[in-house]
Amino acid sequence: MMDSGVPLTTEPNVLKELIRPPTAMARVMKSMTGASGVATVLPDGTLTNVPWRKAGVKYSNNEMFFDIVEEIDAIIEANGIPATFEISGRIMANSKLSGMPDLNLVFANPRILDDVAFHPCVRYATFESDRIISFIPPDGEFELMTYRVHHQSQLPLYCKPQITFSEGYANVNIMVGSKPLSEDVRVADVSVTIPFPKIISSADLSANHGKVVYDEISKTATWTVGKIPQSKTPTLTGSLVLPVSDSVTIPESNPNVSLSFVLPSYAISNLKVATLTVRNEDYTPFKGVRSVTRAGSFEIRC
Repeated sequence: MMDSGVPLTTEPNVLKELIRPPTAMARVMKSMTGASGVATVLPDGTLTNVPWRKAGVKYSNNEMFFDIVEEIDAIIEANGIPATFEISGRIMANSKLSGMPDLNLVFANPRILDDVAFHPCVRYATFESDRIISFIPPDGEFELMTYRVHHQSQLPLYCKPQITFSEGYANVNIMVGSKPLSEDVRVADVSVTIPFPKIISSADLSANHGKVVYDEISKTATWTVGKIPQSKTPTLTGSLVLPVSDSVTIPESNPNVSLSFVLPSYAISNLKVATLTVRNEDYTPFKGVRSVTRAGSFEIRC
């Protein structure tokens, strides 16, 4: 919402009170009475020190949910050693709490967090001094914080690409497999993308697990592995045909292979919620925490 060209509020809770989301009933009432969907008065709480939370919120079951979502950005050398490795994360929250609760969220290992950015509801001074997330939450879904973790964690899987160019052809051999993180963690939705040089004429590729699709226009192969089986090592093999001509030279370097994957119910940084306490209210809410790790920009050098 703008006031004389200056943003007055960007909080979803306030905006939904000022401009009601469209509904079938609202459309019927507007057609009959011509009433506007824009509120004529400011909602309760707009001019308080907690404008992100509307007043008079009530729930029969008080619940607080957190989703820890992390991405790995890495470049892995051909020998399997990371050249760069960084974890970026965000914590999404869904508040279903009555009244005006004041929360303290404590992590088991808060010292690993770096480059943090918080929702305006978080008291930054408290985090700086005690590493505690102290806040009065908005109602509903919101992004609580973002962060980075710079220490290197164990890689969840390996990929060994080998592309050997010769005059007129090239051999391709790519293996992918998972590394043990814990008994309950299994890598899922694995896919490998190989951007071949534009000079190749054709490709003949096959895999012992999953599906391989080669795009003739972009000269890119996408190998959809899915879940990695324990009974065998997924392997892609094949050959490339290069035109034989004095004007065509063998590529000086191999392409970088891009890897995509998901680790359900697991935070690669090992970030964990220890406790959640409530002040100002006399109830104990249900606390739910989920974690997921995905590949961001994850490349392997051949």
